[in-house]
Amino acid sequence: MIQDPAAFVSTDFQRAVTTGLFASCAALVARGGVGIEMAGDGGDPAAWASLVGSGLLAYWLSDLGTGVFHWSVDNYGSKATPVMGGIIDAFQGHHKYPWTITKRQFANNIHTTCPATMCVTVPLLLTPGLAPDTCAFMGVFCSMIVLSQQFHAWSHMKKSQLPEIVVKLQDLGVLISRKGHGAHHRPPFEGNYCIVSGWWNPIMDDNKVLTLVSNERIPLTPAMRMVFEIESLRNATPATVSRAGILFINETDIGWAPFATSWTERRDSDTEKSCLPGFFDKYIPQLIAMLKEKGVEYLTPVMTISKVSALCHLLEGYLSAVPESEKDGHRIERLFLYACIWAFGGCAAADKTTDSRQLFNEVWRDVAKGGLKLPEAGLCFEYAVDPVSGDVCEWSELVPRYEPVGVVKFSNIVVATADLVALKTLTTNLQTNGHGVLFVGSAGTGKTVLVRDFLRSLPIEKYDTATINMNFYTDAVTTQGQLEAPIEKRSGKSYGPPAGKVLVYFIDDLNMPFVEEYGTQTPIELLRMHADYGSWYDRADLSLRKQIVDCQFICAQNHKAGSFSVLGRYQRHFAAFGCQSSSDADLAMIFGSILDSHLESFSNSVQKVGKSIVDGTLAIHREMASRFLPSAVKFHYNFNMRDLAAVFQGLCSIHHSHVRDGLKVARLWMHECERVYADRLISNTEIQRCMEIIVDVAKRVIDDDQEALFKQPNAWTTFATQTMDDSRAYLPIKSMASLKKVLHDQLAEYNEANAIMNLVLFDMAMLHVVRIARIIGFPQGNALLVGVGGSGKQSLARLASFICGNTVTQVAVTSTFGVNELKEELKELYRKAGVKPAEPITFLLTDSQIVDEKFLVFINDVLASGIIPDLFSRDEYDAIFGALRNAAKAEGVADTSDSMMEYFIGRVRHNLHVVLCFSPIGELFRVRARKFPALINCTAIDWFHPWPKDALVSVAQHFLHEVNLGPSDVADNICFHVAEVHASVGSQSEQYFVVEKRYNYVTPTSFLELISFYKSLLAERRREMSNQIERLATGLQTLKNTNKDVTALKEDLKIKMVDVNKKKAECDVFLEKMGEQRAIAEGEQDAAKVVQGRADAAAQDARKIEESAASDLAVAQPALDAAKDAVNCLDKASVTELKSFAKPPSGVDKVTDALLILVKGAGKKGLGWDPAKKMMAKVRYRCFDVLGCLHFIHTTRLQERRSWVVYFLILSEFGRDSGRSLDAVRMGPKSTKKPPTSS
Repeated sequence: MIQDPAAFVSTDFQRAVTTGLFASCAALVARGGVGIEMAGDGGDPAAWASLVGSGLLAYWLSDLGTGVFHWSVDNYGSKATPVMGGIIDAFQGHHKYPWTITKRQFANNIHTTCPATMCVTVPLLLTPGLAPDTCAFMGVFCSMIVLSQQFHAWSHMKKSQLPEIVVKLQDLGVLISRKGHGAHHRPPFEGNYCIVSGWWNPIMDDNKVLTLVSNERIPLTPAMRMVFEIESLRNATPATVSRAGILFINETDIGWAPFATSWTERRDSDTEKSCLPGFFDKYIPQLIAMLKEKGVEYLTPVMTISKVSALCHLLEGYLSAVPESEKDGHRIERLFLYACIWAFGGCAAADKTTDSRQLFNEVWRDVAKGGLKLPEAGLCFEYAVDPVSGDVCEWSELVPRYEPVGVVKFSNIVVATADLVALKTLTTNLQTNGHGVLFVGSAGTGKTVLVRDFLRSLPIEKYDTATINMNFYTDAVTTQGQLEAPIEKRSGKSYGPPAGKVLVYFIDDLNMPFVEEYGTQTPIELLRMHADYGSWYDRADLSLRKQIVDCQFICAQNHKAGSFSVLGRYQRHFAAFGCQSSSDADLAMIFGSILDSHLESFSNSVQKVGKSIVDGTLAIHREMASRFLPSAVKFHYNFNMRDLAAVFQGLCSIHHSHVRDGLKVARLWMHECERVYADRLISNTEIQRCMEIIVDVAKRVIDDDQEALFKQPNAWTTFATQTMDDSRAYLPIKSMASLKKVLHDQLAEYNEANAIMNLVLFDMAMLHVVRIARIIGFPQGNALLVGVGGSGKQSLARLASFICGNTVTQVAVTSTFGVNELKEELKELYRKAGVKPAEPITFLLTDSQIVDEKFLVFINDVLASGIIPDLFSRDEYDAIFGALRNAAKAEGVADTSDSMMEYFIGRVRHNLHVVLCFSPIGELFRVRARKFPALINCTAIDWFHPWPKDALVSVAQHFLHEVNLGPSDVADNICFHVAEVHASVGSQSEQYFVVEKRYNYVTPTSFLELISFYKSLLAERRREMSNQIERLATGLQTLKNTNKDVTALKEDLKIKMVDVNKKKAECDVFLEKMGEQRAIAEGEQDAAKVVQGRADAAAQDARKIEESAASDLAVAQPALDAAKDAVNCLDKASVTELKSFAKPPSGVDKVTDALLILVKGAGKKGLGWDPAKKMMAKVRYRCFDVLGCLHFIHTTRLQERRSWVVYFLILSEFGRDSGRSLDAVRMGPKSTKKPPTSS
């Protein structure tokens, strides 16, 4: 599980445990040395050698120990395993997240094994009598076991992250290296378990099982033998190397001679068989040696056997053209030497740093003198030898004159040059005999144009063609699907194009696929399998091996991109030719022909300027290519023929009816050069340098009025300037004000029909609209808008597309949006752009919408060729071709599958314009451009620079105009201040990067947020001020009202003061009387205090009595409770029974007498049994209880004092129920004595 970074930090406890372990190990080793000294062997070298040997043995065996332990915990047990579950889970989880081990600090990484190891080292230290060798062995062994986890961590780290000493130890094999341990983390995750030095891995891994990349395991029986043919041992594991006999075959051991001999013997002509071996022996060794001596460099590595193979293939074509009767030694020798030029020098490099073509020319002329004499002027590559006649001529003499036929799309214009004719002739020679051709060259050298022009020249009744564009994510599965799409089953296991035809594949960007860890590119391996064996396996049925027939390959690659080169074992099947940048003469001829052809209908002044424009354009191109060199940040500074073509495409957009003077054409030329060269530059300083170059060249080549030539603004559009016939003509704008009016009108019209865009059209924004509209206004025009977030890329692209009449489409990315959903979007776009309604469409894509990098695979295909593999099924293509058949027939397109496909893709590319909005921040943009070269090569770049100060002020004025900022000068100052603050933050961010090496990006979005925050803060403060003003006004009004009330009260006070004075006098008299009365009251109070003292003393006595009574009550209370229980049995029947007695029982008479006293208040004369019976007949039932209680008192014969307490309680109870107080009972009904004041 991926843990929190804090979990990788060593704690004090972990450091303590680790320190203790290493201290114990060091003590063991030291004890061994001390033991030798104590034994008296300190001077014996053998004793010390034995000690060191024990340590080395421990180091060697510790590797085995870690391997066994690692193997066991990787393959057995789980997290739930007792005791070892935590360690097992850590090792098995390490295969899921191997990077975590590199993040841990030292003690944090190794502390888990320390406690268990200390359980061994500490007892050994305490064990007496251990031999010195044993101590050294165990000390080293235990320390290596613990340190193995750190060695393990180092084997997962790059060398740049490791200390230098660790790197050296890994290189020496003392410690396990990244390469040695890497095999353990590759499927099937078996083998290479030892993590100290890895020396034991070959022995432990000897399982006699071959594990393939697909995880298929093949057990090797004793009868089986394997032979590996590999290029190098770079990726061979020690386990493999230790089990195989290795035979190194040098390139010169077998060499090229057997191949040449074999090829010669297969020739039908006896003349060739007799002459060719001598020519091979005479020229080839000498040529190879001299090329090596001179250090001739090639665009891509080309092996000697590949050169000889290309020589033989070229000779096949040349010799087959010579009639048998005319074949002689001299003719064959001339053709042999001429073929050597292209076989050995066709891929020679020629750039700014080296000119190997010139070196090869010198070598070849030295070797070939006497055999083939070429003119001394120029290089040997500039001459052709006619195989039929044997005559020598310059390739330039074979170049056809450019003659445009009808209306041709600019992108389809091909002007033949000497190099183009030469390469096309060589390709024809090789392709006719079924051999492959590989074109190597940097971007913009015409590789793709050359091949496509060649493929278009093939007779459609004999050849079918298919194009495959490779990119970083192209794999073998995808490639096989594209290869099998145009072929069909013939018979049995044979597959190929329709019978009687040959299929020619064009594979562009051959070296772009991802290079795997072992250096392989899976698409290349699939192609190599076909080249070597003519077949590949079916993906669904691996037992079916498809034999692919009648298929040829022409490939192209950029040696400065992708993997830079391809596998030599595949490249040897091709004749490699370099596509160099055209010479100035060729460029002048190409673009001069195109421009002259377009300006034929223009006036003489325009045609005169046209000749100067070609020279000026080439001069600007040379200056830009030499001064603005590509780098890691400026990787798009690659100026090539595409840029020249873009300049002349703009020049060819004008019409003779709208442009009649040469000055306008010159200004258009300057405008196009600015757009092509300056718009991609990333700093204002570079833009200024570029403009200086353009102005300097313009001054040299243009003779018109300089002031009018350089007048600003110089921007050309198809929408800002009206024409007599209201057509969309490419014309200059009259002024920025007029452009602003047009754009405001267009923006208002856009907002009426679409979601409202609140744009501020300052000068830079308007110029960006003009640039974007220019790009997407051209056929196949695709734009790459680069700028930080908030620059307005999307909004301006939408406005420009609306102005150009394009429908804007943008994918709606959701959480479930993936590759399949993008393919459905592209299918719909292709139908709209290519079938119906076949109208211009702008496909807008931002980098935030690229949720999967594989999206760019399809975008790369759209930009590069328009062909997206597997986008439509065959049935869908048939339906599309059926819908387009009438339109294609009207345009003269042949009704074949290839022709209809080309027609459909042409319509799509003409109408579908891709606009990419990317941010240059970070490495992502550069990485994407490297993986998908069409993002740069097939788009026009418009770099959005930071907004200038006037733009910032304009934006601030636009968004603050609705806010009341006071006078206009104050409002302007605020806008200028906001812009200045934003600019100052940018400058401080630059200083911050210089000091801290960290970026703080200041973007237009930041500026808009600043304005928004200012508006919200201003509104909040104004609300606060309004509330305070309102409170102040309310307070003032309250004070005013209070003042009025005070005045009225003063008047009323004057009236009331008269009564107050009168009442005051009366009050004084009353106070005097009160004083007298107070004196009297004080005297009475003193007397009352005396009485109160006496009362307090009496109360104190009463409290004492009460306390005494309470104690007696505590004693009597149980008796009372018993009395209550005793009388519970008395009822009316009991009383009736009592009345029936003539004479009461003993004791009852006293009870009845007591009742007579209580109830009747009888005196002494009223007592007796008869009055008692009368009473019992009339008294309330409650008397039964009293009677029972009195009887209880009598029968229990309580002590005198307690009995009276009980009497007291009974009488109190009776008194409450009867409504009479105890005192009243005691006094009797006729008593006049007052009750006491205290109970």
